Amino acid sequence: MVKLDFNQILALVPLSREQLTILPVVDSTMVYASQRRFSGMHVIAAEQQTAGQGQRGHHFQSPDGGIYLTLVVPVKQQFLQQPGLLTIGVGVAVRTAIVRILKVAPELKWVNDLFLQGQKCGGVLTKLQTNTANQPTAIMIGIGLNLGPNPALQTVQATNLAPDTRLKNELVAELCKQVLAFYRRPVADEVRQQYQAHLLWRQCLVQIKNHDRYVTGYLQGITPNFELQLQTATGTDCLVTAAASQHLHLISAR
Repeated sequence: MVKLDFNQILALVPLSREQLTILPVVDSTMVYASQRRFSGMHVIAAEQQTAGQGQRGHHFQSPDGGIYLTLVVPVKQQFLQQPGLLTIGVGVAVRTAIVRILKVAPELKWVNDLFLQGQKCGGVLTKLQTNTANQPTAIMIGIGLNLGPNPALQTVQATNLAPDTRLKNELVAELCKQVLAFYRRPVADEVRQQYQAHLLWRQCLVQIKNHDRYVTGYLQGITPNFELQLQTATGTDCLVTAAASQHLHLISAR
């Protein structure tokens, strides 16, 4: 099994030695980043996580053979004004990196999961880091991918992206490059079009929890305000934000 190689990754990404941390095992790269409060840009990668974080505090299965990565970047006003853009844009960037290196094309499940052939193969998580005055100081971007095969994935109905881990370091480097390229130049319309083009279950009948109630409808796509658009049985549109939604699942294909 291929291991993370500090020098190989560093040679492929525009980072200094002080901006890259590689760990054999960690509870969570997101927790590690939040505890150390890095100034400026920093990347943390781990071979394995013992307490990986998913959306809304859910546990993310993180066995050996996966990619577990957190990028810390300075706060950008555009992302504070358009929080939906950040998560969706990171999802698009991660998918682009996977396609370029592994030559497989996962779909994007609202709002932060990646699916391959109907099974989850990874996810992204974005969080704001704040100071003692509750002022945002940094953005933490977490990426977890099931790269190589592992028996533990079968227990959670997940799948792997590749038959082995040969391209692990190349993929880590490409993930960093694509996410940082999006961070530096976030073009909202372009991101929305890319996300919508690869959106899982588009035009299918789905159900999603919006705030404290479940909504059923046909998944239409993403609005310019980065909301999920569903058409209900009455013909009306229901717009769901990333922050207010959870538990999206398929009812039937159209």
